[in-house]
Amino acid sequence: MKTPNGTRPPATNTPPAPDPRDQELRALRVEDTQHQAKLPSYRAVHSDSTSTPRVSTLIHSTLTYQQHKITSSTLCVLVEIIPTTLKTPPIFIANIYHSPGHAIATLDALLQRIHRIAGRNPLLIGGDFNSQHRDGLSVHHSTGSHLRLTTHNNFHTPTRIGNSVTMDTSPDLTLSRSLKDISWSPTQHTLGSDHYIIAIQMPHTPHRPRLLTHNLIHWDAIRSARRKLPSTRIEDIDDWVSSLLNDISAHTQHITTRSDTPTLDTCLAHLWEAHHSILERWKRQKHNRTLKRRLATLQTQITAHAEELCRSNWGQVCNSIAGNLSTKYAWHLLRHVIKPTNARTTSQHHIAHLFHNTTLFPDSFLDQLRTAHTAPGTSSPLPPYTGAPNEALDNNISEQEAA
Repeated sequence: MKTPNGTRPPATNTPPAPDPRDQELRALRVEDTQHQAKLPSYRAVHSDSTSTPRVSTLIHSTLTYQQHKITSSTLCVLVEIIPTTLKTPPIFIANIYHSPGHAIATLDALLQRIHRIAGRNPLLIGGDFNSQHRDGLSVHHSTGSHLRLTTHNNFHTPTRIGNSVTMDTSPDLTLSRSLKDISWSPTQHTLGSDHYIIAIQMPHTPHRPRLLTHNLIHWDAIRSARRKLPSTRIEDIDDWVSSLLNDISAHTQHITTRSDTPTLDTCLAHLWEAHHSILERWKRQKHNRTLKRRLATLQTQITAHAEELCRSNWGQVCNSIAGNLSTKYAWHLLRHVIKPTNARTTSQHHIAHLFHNTTLFPDSFLDQLRTAHTAPGTSSPLPPYTGAPNEALDNNISEQEAA
C-alpha cells in the first residue's frame, strides 16, 4: 500500500474481542518506505540499518518480542511475539518485500527458512510479494501458486484502487499457518495511498490501557441546522436551550483514544473526512482531474498540519514541565529522554526474554539466577566485645519491652 511519499500503510494485528481496548493496534507492517517508520508507543524493527529501509515492523511497547535475522536478497523482517504465559505458544510475524526482478527461488528459500525458524508455532506472513494470482489480478504469475500457505484474502473485495485505465484489484496477500479464528478486512482508510489499510485480527490477550472519550463537535453542521429553523422570538429560555443542546448532541461524534492521546484536533479530523469524501467521489469519476488535484492538495495540507501538530504538542509538553522539574512526571520524562532502556517496561521485556529462551523449568531457572547473581550465605565471625560490661544491656528482652 504505497502513499505519494513512498510509505506503505501497514496491516494491523488486533484481537477480535469487542472491547475497544482489545481493538488497539498491536503490530504494524510497513513496506516500501523512503524513511524509517516511527510511531509513539511503538518500537520499530527494520530490514536494514540504513536511513531508508524498505521493510519495517512496529511492535507496541506492551508486547515483548525478539527479532530473528535472516540473510536473503528478499527483504524480510521476522519477529517473534513472546507470550506472557509459559503455556502459550509464541506468534511469528513475517513482513516480506519481494522485488519483481528477483527469482522465485529466492522467495521459496526465504519461506523455507521462516518455516524452520517458526517450527510448529503459529505463523503470520504478509507484505508485498509481487506474486500475482488470477483471483486478485488480471495477470497470473507462477509465484502466486507456490506459497503453500493459507490465504485469508477475500478477492471479491479490492485492496488496491485503480486509476483511469486500470480496475480495482486485490494484490495484497495475507498468509498464515497454525492460526485459527483470523479475520481479514480492508478498511476504507488509505492515508493518501492507492491501497487500503488491511486489518487482521487474531486471538491474543493484550494489555488493556486506560481509554479517553473525546467529543468532536461539527459546528458547521450545527449552524446549518439552526439556520433552517423558523426565525421566531424566544418565548421560553428553557425550551431554546434544550433545542440547542439537542442539536449539539446530534452533531457530536464520540471518538475513543488511549490515555497517551489526551487531545484531539478537530481540524485534522475534518481534513481526513473531506479527503475520504472526495476519494469516494473520485472512485466513481476516475477521469475527473479536478478531483484528483483536490485529493493531492488535501494530502499536502494533512501532512503539513500533522507536522505542525507534532511540533505544537512537543512544545506544550516542554512548557508543562518548565518550572515544575520537581514533579514525578517531569523526572519520568527526563529519564526516558536521557536513557529509554532504564524504563520498567524494558526490564519486564528482558525478564520475559530470559524465561522464554531458557530450556530449564522456571524453578530451576530462578535457582540458577539466584546462585549466579547473589552472594553465598556464609557469615563472617564477629569481633569480640572489648568495652565495659553492661548488665542491663545484656539482659534478655522482657515481655513489657516487646509489647
